[in-house]
Amino acid sequence: MSYIIKLPTSDSKREVALSIAKKRKDSLDPSENVISTKNSNLLDILQPSFLQKIILLQQAKKNYRQAILDFNAIIGKLKSKSAHGLLLVKFKIIDKDSGWSPSTFSYYKLPLDGHLPPFTVENEIINMAINFIRGETLRVAAGGMALKDIKKQDVEALLNRLVDLRLAKQVTKDALIAAQLALSAERKIVNELIESMWGDIEHASQDIPKTTANEFNISWGVKYVHLPDYGKVNIKAEDADTQEIVTGVNFRIGKPNSKGGAKKFKKQFEVVLLRTKKIGNTHLIAEHPLYETTIIPIKTIESETIFIKVKMKKIVLD
Repeated sequence: MSYIIKLPTSDSKREVALSIAKKRKDSLDPSENVISTKNSNLLDILQPSFLQKIILLQQAKKNYRQAILDFNAIIGKLKSKSAHGLLLVKFKIIDKDSGWSPSTFSYYKLPLDGHLPPFTVENEIINMAINFIRGETLRVAAGGMALKDIKKQDVEALLNRLVDLRLAKQVTKDALIAAQLALSAERKIVNELIESMWGDIEHASQDIPKTTANEFNISWGVKYVHLPDYGKVNIKAEDADTQEIVTGVNFRIGKPNSKGGAKKFKKQFEVVLLRTKKIGNTHLIAEHPLYETTIIPIKTIESETIFIKVKMKKIVLD
């Protein structure tokens, strides 16, 4: 069974690695510190700094998400108010209400049929609001009565609020980008520190027995990943009736109805050794043109060899 160092691949794991090492270092007498002076000094700086940058990035993401939600809420209201306002104008003209005529469409930059402009994207909605405000201003200046159901001042207030939120959205986006860049730059330094620091720790445990050394290293925050080793199957095939060695057998480890798995062709040798990474319960399949296919349930064990004798039944031809 073998293990290799697994350097952290996420910021949370990097932060954990730094925190464990710093806590372990700070709890010991300086003479017992296995991390080099250079790496220890850098650890004291980077552990709180990196954590702070993670927190700042999380807050920046939260602020940006909230700015988008606030903006979308207001632009939805602005779209509704402006569209309803222009529709109200259209219907008053169609209904020939007093003081309303087709020429009034021009105040609101609407065509003579009163067809509303597109308002599916941000700038189109803003333009629609501006056209409604402009139209109301011009019509009232020409002697008309201000609309009461959809008020110009309400649309103006929403538009002003939207402008503020648009700026806030950009500001929070800029802050998010800055936080991402800051963390990214420090992440490179942290990666180098962890690799070098773990090198210090492994060097300090080089004369300790392997199992104890791993435990020592882990106590300093070093992470390992298990490298699966092969399981081995020692196979001998013989005739079920005569007990003679059968040569020319195809052996495979895996599912009986599959073609995958470890394979080996048994030629003139009495014993075949198969290596497989299928550890645990599986099957050994033996095939020969003169014998019935033999399937044997087996259990492979990592880093160990199991011994199997395959009894093969010769095919009887009518």
